Amino acid sequence: MTRWGCCLIIFAMLKATSCVGSGFCCTKAICFEGQKKLGKAITPCPLLRWDGKRHKCGLLEDAEPAEAERLKESLAVGAGCCMPLFNDWRKVLKDRTKA
Repeated sequence: MTRWGCCLIIFAMLKATSCVGSGFCCTKAICFEGQKKLGKAITPCPLLRWDGKRHKCGLLEDAEPAEAERLKESLAVGAGCCMPLFNDWRKVLKDRTKA
């Protein structure tokens, strides 16, 4: 089996699950939209916000409606989490915006 074939099998096994707002992704890597806004790549993303229950994207929260729709598509908001494996943060939601 080719390396690509193995990758396809692994990706097929990784089912996207609902996003719980753990903040895991945004503390590990800043998205392209965040890099454009800030002018550099920083982790954890300083645009990440905690609302007392879950993490949210400050870039998206502050956007005008038309821009928010564009960002939702660009960031695949609502598509689900593709990082359910090895992400224990999904089990306990707490503020991870502070170092």
